[in-house]
Amino acid sequence: MPERNAFAATLRDRIAQQLRDQILSGVLPNNSKIGIDELAEQFGSSRTPVREALIELSHQGLVEIVPRRGATVTGMSVDTVRDNFNVFGGLSGLAAEWTTMRANDETIARLRGIVDEAGPDMSAEALIENNWRLHREINRNCGSDRLIALIGQLSSTMPASYFTLIPEQVQISLREHADLVNAIARGDAAGARFLAEHHLRQAGEQMVQRIESAARDTAAS
Repeated sequence: MPERNAFAATLRDRIAQQLRDQILSGVLPNNSKIGIDELAEQFGSSRTPVREALIELSHQGLVEIVPRRGATVTGMSVDTVRDNFNVFGGLSGLAAEWTTMRANDETIARLRGIVDEAGPDMSAEALIENNWRLHREINRNCGSDRLIALIGQLSSTMPASYFTLIPEQVQISLREHADLVNAIARGDAAGARFLAEHHLRQAGEQMVQRIESAARDTAAS
């Protein structure tokens, strides 16, 4: 999943992250209104970090700021969400392949350690952090600063709270992580690339189904 820390450092970042996840997951559908005062009250903050968060999201094309009226979600179509996951999967697969060709015993030990720490009884927050650490470790060992930068740029289109939104994917994801690390450990570069790509593409399909389900529920209410 995303190559970024799931735990933002500032209040502005936390607000932006929560809104981004809600938009990318369909919890906040297109054309939803976002009130600055309501968000400020929710986070117990002034209006300033809320405005800064909305400006950040507007630069990413997720919201449109309306003067004196807050913001409106512009969001992403399900096709765009699917494309983002597929492209992210392609880049992650390439990183997994290159890491496999470069991996030494120390790298493999770190990857196995991260996988061994994870379990279905972990909190969603801990699972998100574990997921981020594993993918970061694979990506940063690929040997290409350019590839790492591209993955980092695209990560902003990935919902950080994936396991909270789709908890039924936890067991599947843990198994796929173990399979991916096993492929890297045995030097199967092509297999590692396939598994990483499949991992993200399947996650994207689950997210698309989540968005479409949320849209149906909204239309029926």
